[in-house]
Amino acid sequence: MPDPRDPSSAQSLTRRTFLRYGGSLSAAVAGISGGLSFNAKGVARNSNPGPEGPGPSFPIATTAQSPTVTQTWNATHEQINEGRMDGFVRSVSSDEPMGYWTEDVLPFAYSFARTFPLANRWFCSAPCQTYPNRRFLRTLLIYTYDEHGGYYDQVPPPGAIAPDSISPELTAGDIPGGYNMYGPRVPGIVASPYSKPGAVTNHVHDHTSVLATIEAQWNLPALTYRDANARTVADFLDVGQAAFMEPPTITEPPVPVETIASK
Repeated sequence: MPDPRDPSSAQSLTRRTFLRYGGSLSAAVAGISGGLSFNAKGVARNSNPGPEGPGPSFPIATTAQSPTVTQTWNATHEQINEGRMDGFVRSVSSDEPMGYWTEDVLPFAYSFARTFPLANRWFCSAPCQTYPNRRFLRTLLIYTYDEHGGYYDQVPPPGAIAPDSISPELTAGDIPGGYNMYGPRVPGIVASPYSKPGAVTNHVHDHTSVLATIEAQWNLPALTYRDANARTVADFLDVGQAAFMEPPTITEPPVPVETIASK
């Protein structure tokens, strides 16, 4: 389907899980599942086992990047731990992967997610770090992150179609595996005049959904088996109704901060 209404843009930011980016979105956006759970006092119940006991989820006061987290091949596989999603703290011997941002810190992100359709199951394309070319062209805006950055998420990534027959170049000490599974969830928002207002989609998407959308729009051949079978972003859109012909008001983002000290 895609059309709305030609030129497309994909903005891929870097290193955030779905929960890190908007840990309390489940309380702010109807239809979100797999988010953090909170007690009556607003304290997140989620935790991951660590060398000194459970590492709890906690709100982060700034937008600074933690220096301790990592999304390498081995760390990501340890974090996912065959779908248990309990290796984030162990992977770096730190609670930092459990941090998340509230709406007070990320007002733009929460406002953006409440306004435009949000993916509930947009996964990293592979369980490892990525080295993407992060820019495309310009009216349908796909806003996502290239990888999870080593930060906590509780939804196990499903299996995926391998893009080709090429295996990862692993060494003797690496965790065995291939490109036949996704990495943890990352944020995914699609902004367009034809976006469904305040919607949430539970279909599985990954970064090859961007390729699938471009290929469907301009009748281009697929590059790999993965994008040949990937879902486009059509489910974010209603091409029969332009709900955002007038640009909506989105909350201004905060001033970025460089780095935070290790906890």
